[in-house]
Amino acid sequence: SSREWCKMLDAHTRAAVLVGRPFADGEQPYDFGKQTISKRVTGDVQTMLRERLTPPRKEIYSLHRRLNGCFQLASRVGARIRAREILLEIERDHEAAEQAAELAAEEQATA
Repeated sequence: SSREWCKMLDAHTRAAVLVGRPFADGEQPYDFGKQTISKRVTGDVQTMLRERLTPPRKEIYSLHRRLNGCFQLASRVGARIRAREILLEIERDHEAAEQAAELAAEEQATA
């Protein structure tokens, strides 16, 4: 029903906002030692598990596990990380690699 769909959407939205917090501009460097993201997102995860109609794709499940592991490790060691800078650097590198691949494909097509 639409009620269950709304619960899922709300849970996903809250979880995404929480998980994205270390990448927020005003949170740098992010103090993982003081974070409570994992505890705060638990209720939303329970809603997702209970209300979902199909399981997530394997790639998504793997990404969630890895991200959670990184959060837990950074929390345990009390890391303060400039997560936004790292994310933006990865994004720039990815975009540059995509542009290089497109250029190479165009050159091959014209050769």
